Amino acid sequence: MLKLPKNLAPKFRYDSKLTPAVREIINDLLKNPVQIPNMYPTDRVHKQESPFNIRHHIAEYTHRSPQYFDDYFKNYSEIKEQWNAVPHKDKTDIFLGAANLLETKYYDKMLAYTIAGQNKNIYEAEIDAICELSDFLRFNVHYSDKIQEKQPISSSGIQNYSEYNPLNGFVASITPFNFTAIGGNLASAPLLFGNTVLWKPSNNAILSNYLFYKIMLEAGLPKGVLNFCPQEPQTFFDKVNMRDDLGAVCFTGSSEVFDNIYRDVGNRVHSRTNYTRLIGETGGKNFHFVDESFTPNLEFLAEETVLSAFGYSGQKCSACSILYLPENLVDLFIKILRGKINSFMAYNSNYGLINANSFKKTLNTINKLKNDTENIKVLIDTSIEKTENYKVSPFVVKCKDHNHSVFKDEYFAPILAIYPYSTSKTEETLKLCASGNRYALTGSVFSKRENFVNHADKLLKAKTGNFYINCRSTGSVVANQPFGGSGKSGTNDKAGDMNILYRLFNQRNVKINYDF
Repeated sequence: MLKLPKNLAPKFRYDSKLTPAVREIINDLLKNPVQIPNMYPTDRVHKQESPFNIRHHIAEYTHRSPQYFDDYFKNYSEIKEQWNAVPHKDKTDIFLGAANLLETKYYDKMLAYTIAGQNKNIYEAEIDAICELSDFLRFNVHYSDKIQEKQPISSSGIQNYSEYNPLNGFVASITPFNFTAIGGNLASAPLLFGNTVLWKPSNNAILSNYLFYKIMLEAGLPKGVLNFCPQEPQTFFDKVNMRDDLGAVCFTGSSEVFDNIYRDVGNRVHSRTNYTRLIGETGGKNFHFVDESFTPNLEFLAEETVLSAFGYSGQKCSACSILYLPENLVDLFIKILRGKINSFMAYNSNYGLINANSFKKTLNTINKLKNDTENIKVLIDTSIEKTENYKVSPFVVKCKDHNHSVFKDEYFAPILAIYPYSTSKTEETLKLCASGNRYALTGSVFSKRENFVNHADKLLKAKTGNFYINCRSTGSVVANQPFGGSGKSGTNDKAGDMNILYRLFNQRNVKINYDF
């Protein structure tokens, strides 16, 4: 049975003041974009726009030419063999060295590159690009050591042992813009077991991801083991999928894209020398479900909802998108929420979406919802600006039709939909929450009644990969809340835990008989 704490005190902190060192690096970036080298360039020069200040770009780069892929596939087997022969302890020393470099020499630069390139405030950037990324490096070392130590039972006259070998073929990692840590983790984790990786970073996170790549090399990673590969997503995937020796695809992004990857990898299964492993963390339509007993703690609820639904402009797959709220609490809650949003926005002068496409898509969504006056009531209207950044302030609506798209579609934007329910229909509403959409990533229940929490936990068991009680649906911590969902939210290979590493090697078991 779950036990609840007695007190829930408001804790609101979202400091976004840039340090002088970080601001200096950002200002220099906006004036002098980084030129990312490429020995296999295409003719066109691409620019990473700064959503921190959209009048500037911070990096210039070219995509890899077809010759790059040809040369990689000619040489990677030899490089992989050499890398696999490196003792595990030496591999882990590289990871620990990279973590140290990240936390010291490159601390300010990584913060600046993440802030300027992905439009995070310094609070968000530090958690993501320093703390979480460093934790991934260190805990993956810890977990890989535990795996290496895990050996089967032997008996009299019999010795059994396990080897943890690289996958057949190579690994392709395709990573998102919203977390520098996710990019670094999916690119590096397979290396611990002797794999080589082709890494396609998001075009909107090129600079911070490139810095991580350089940090790994400086820490001692041999060239050719991890391969930084800017490219259009479809072009990259077509190149790797045509290979019969595609060992694994590590992916974080939209469910729709992963659907296509899953289909296209499967279509080539008969020609492959192995079954390609697919590791995906995809979309979410996450909820906060509020029980009436939580009425005395609406201020705390509002703070947690603001941070979850509107932190980083809602551009988190775990962001709260649906709030199930007793209908008699809606008016009071909105009054409190409005004040919390105002405080929150005062800390976020560079609040905005990642790029023009996301901005346009979000505007279309908001206009569509506003025009649906039959089903949608706007409770907190948004303000929209396109000056220094793609600013879309929090937008809150109410809808009584649980079949409406506002409760089904992932927006990846600061849009929150409230479903007001009668307390006489709490059980029915819990069941609606459990079956309402195709995602199963995160969700939270807010209640002061242990029997309600335990019942909700049981009903919502299959609805969340990460379940939270009296706290927001975002903010998982490596090794504390290993992260990943099922349904159309991914393959549930928990990042920040040992189980994702089990997907990244081939286990070979050996038996020796001494009794003959």
